[in-house]
This record gives sequence, C-alpha cells and structure tokens, in this order.
Amino acid sequence: RTEPLLGARALDPVRDTAATARTLRLTLPAEHTAPLLDHGPAAFQAEINDLLLAGLDLAVGRWRGTGLLVEVETHGREQPHPGIDLSRTVGWFTGTHPVLLRASGLGPEESVKEMREQLAGLPDHG
Repeated sequence: RTEPLLGARALDPVRDTAATARTLRLTLPAEHTAPLLDHGPAAFQAEINDLLLAGLDLAVGRWRGTGLLVEVETHGREQPHPGIDLSRTVGWFTGTHPVLLRASGLGPEESVKEMREQLAGLPDHG
C-alpha cells in the first residue's frame, strides 16, 4: 500500500537531510488549553494523552484521509516491576513507542474511547 505524501512533494534523499531540517514550535494560549486540561480527562474518563492523540487522529484523518504512525514519548517513571524502588534515582527514564493513528472516521467521543483502549493495551505503557 502506498502512503499519501506528508508534504507537497516526494522526499528527496539529497535535499531532505538532517542538515536541512527545521523546527516549528507553536504555543497555544492558556484560554484554549485550560478547559481541555482541567475538564477533559474527567469528562471522558481518560488520560490527557488519550485526548491529545485522539484529537491528532481526527485532524490527521481529515487532512490525509488515512492513519499515521507517530512516536510517543513517555517520562519512563512507570513502575517497571513490582518491588523496584525508584525513589533514589535521579533524572528521567524517557522512553518512546509507536502509536498508530487509525483515522477511523469516528466521532470525537468514539475516537477518545478507541485511543484510550489502544493505549491501555500497550504493555507497560509502551
């Protein structure tokens, strides 16, 4: 299966390198994000990652009409095994894992539920 392009043209291995990569950083104002952070998890009985990834899935589905594989970063402080004491460790144990945005065409509530179930099914939170 051929995936749709992410940009306006196919990648060029000579032109599209780490040296030509750029970063785009956007900051949303608190009046837009506070309602989601303050009330979203309780309203959907979900974690904030469930809501954010479901929203991204909806946006990607509208934009591309197909899913997308994304890399999700976690802080890595989940208890890896019962009985391990992490209280004397310093720093983060950052980890990453893939999450498939399915662009299933569901509504917002159903998308959150599907994402919640998908993330809950990951061993050790990914």
